[in-house]
Amino acid sequence: MWLAIIVIVAAIVIGVAIGLKQRQANNKLLEEGRMIKRDISFVETAEVFTLSGADFERVVNAIWQADFSGAGVSIEKDSAKQAVMFKAKGWAAQLYRMEDDNGKYSYCFTFTAWQTYRGIPQDHAQMNQLLTAVEKAFLSIDPNTQVQASKIKTKTKTSFL
Repeated sequence: MWLAIIVIVAAIVIGVAIGLKQRQANNKLLEEGRMIKRDISFVETAEVFTLSGADFERVVNAIWQADFSGAGVSIEKDSAKQAVMFKAKGWAAQLYRMEDDNGKYSYCFTFTAWQTYRGIPQDHAQMNQLLTAVEKAFLSIDPNTQVQASKIKTKTKTSFL
């Protein structure tokens, strides 16, 4: 019986230590400006960036110059579809060109897949870093970039085990 109590206490202590370490890492990212404090539901939104002077090649160049360190993401450009795909171990995202309107360009950014643990995206800190870097890339092109976020429909798979 004492062994069970010791194991439970040890598990709790380890869990708290891991949580505190992750919180410190997130706070450091916030202080450095590499991540913005967001509601966890940000992964279920589409962000539309509308700006001037941002043809696809200029956006891609700004994306290549953005700081994605720590996000664990690879970037792939699709010139034919005018899209950029971001892939990581447990999630993916895309940025694609929407429409032009009198010199204004619109691009839509969405997360396309992610893994969850108890309903929370497992890699939400890295996903937040990616979104922050994309936002900064657009602001580097046009400081007057307008951003409109809208909730997207998501499809989930549940596991009984």
